[in-house]
Amino acid sequence: MKLHDQQVEVDSLKGYSEGEISALKEQFERSYEDQLKRITEMGLMVDVDVLDRLS
Repeated sequence: MKLHDQQVEVDSLKGYSEGEISALKEQFERSYEDQLKRITEMGLMVDVDVLDRLS
């Protein structure tokens, strides 16, 4: 699920305090950042592997 979609879902939650909603948003953002970091690291690993093969 995309970060924006998750934020929209959280914003629509009823019965949760603002503090709970903020905590959920922060959790989604951390999850997104972690996923982006892993994808970036995987891309760098592939680049290094390709460069090694070309050498």
